[in-house]
Amino acid sequence: MRRVFCFFCSFWCLLLSLHAQHEWPKPEGILISPTEQADFSRDLLPKVVWQMPRIVTAAPKATLFAVYGKGDLRWHDHVALLATLQERFAAQELRIAVVVAKGEAKLLCESKPPFAVGELAVPLADYEPMWLDCGEPLLIPLPLDVAADVFAAVAAGQPVGELLTASEDLEDMLSNVGDGISAFGLFDTSDAASLAAVLSCLEKLPHSGRAHALRVLMSYWCRADLPAARQYAMDSVRDLAEQPWALIEFSDLVLRCDKDNVEIGKQLAFHLAHIAAAAPDSIAAQLVYLRALLRTGQDQIAGRMLLRLAKLVANSTEANLWFAETLMEAAEATPYREFAEQALAAAAKLSADPRLLFAARHKVLVQCGAEPAESAALMAAARKALGEGSAMWLNDDAWYLMTSIATMGRFDSYALAQCEELARLAGDHLNNEQSDTLALAMFLNRRVQAAIDLQTEVVAASQQDPDYVLRLRRYQQTLSLRAKKK
Repeated sequence: MRRVFCFFCSFWCLLLSLHAQHEWPKPEGILISPTEQADFSRDLLPKVVWQMPRIVTAAPKATLFAVYGKGDLRWHDHVALLATLQERFAAQELRIAVVVAKGEAKLLCESKPPFAVGELAVPLADYEPMWLDCGEPLLIPLPLDVAADVFAAVAAGQPVGELLTASEDLEDMLSNVGDGISAFGLFDTSDAASLAAVLSCLEKLPHSGRAHALRVLMSYWCRADLPAARQYAMDSVRDLAEQPWALIEFSDLVLRCDKDNVEIGKQLAFHLAHIAAAAPDSIAAQLVYLRALLRTGQDQIAGRMLLRLAKLVANSTEANLWFAETLMEAAEATPYREFAEQALAAAAKLSADPRLLFAARHKVLVQCGAEPAESAALMAAARKALGEGSAMWLNDDAWYLMTSIATMGRFDSYALAQCEELARLAGDHLNNEQSDTLALAMFLNRRVQAAIDLQTEVVAASQQDPDYVLRLRRYQQTLSLRAKKK
């Protein structure tokens, strides 16, 4: 049985009661750690050196402590969002305090943000997360994407328990959405119940781009209802048009989920153009906008971004990887190969994940028309370097690259290569699960009819397994929609 990984998001929320201490009163607050590397606890607060206290009020209703490891704040692009939240909610006695690694506060302070800025003099990696007994603390994942809804509830004096639970459910559902209806979060596996759970989550978190994206992804992966998914996408673009950060989060997931929907790509490119222009130093905004441009054939505009974007991502491992693979989304990717290879070389120097490096390099080769022998040699080197090559590993590696939220839509050619090696090893003995994975890889690499043929066999052999049936329906709907466009 395919393992269902629940990738815990790196945003942790801890409601705690803190006592006033001299110049920095610490009332009941919300403590979040926006990156996995940033372990933070109440015990570390006395070690923070506040460069810009920016006391919004002597006794705020809540304080959101956003804690970042070395270099993480720049990559995660949260400065503008945090500033917007602070300006919006300052009058309601809510305060934001950003804690960064030693040596990084000065540059942040030069931009004169409206929130507090503190610097932690000790490495965050030296500390383990501590779950504290502060009355009745509540610890759950909290993406910054839902902070606006949580803050609005606190400002209005409303309980936030349901919102925090909805945030946790949102991450659970996003983690499992690619596995289909039978693995969909914590809910009843029926279609109606799962859709109701998604809509309930969105109702509680209407300003979350990820909640809006989940509604679209669920319709693709779990319901095989492409018309509904595309209508949901257009509705969300309208609803999020005035919420830059939420629209970036939404656009990233939707563009990687549906590569056929040119109309939504054009709509997103239009709105993202304004966001990218207003946030020239936002890596996330620039990369998502670049994907929208390349997906919709706007190469001339994309080309003007490359030199500046290459400099912008230069010091970030993950950003270099995403920059390189995004460039390969162009209909004609060869003109972008030099930039992509330079980005991957930079990522390698920054100790990027070897698996993702191989996957990105394979995408460059395939999209730029390299000889099959060259791509095959890279795959052989990857399997040797990673020390894996069993049938189970090949199947799981391909599946999670295609379905996990972080890599969905990025490395489909690499996933197909893993599946083809699996098929070579298995000969005529692929089981249903492996054939299902191969069919998905074919579909995502635009071999739709081949995917339909294979998935039809899987459905019959599995006695109409509902997940397999829904994926077959998605492939059939995609082929039908493509035919109507011709």
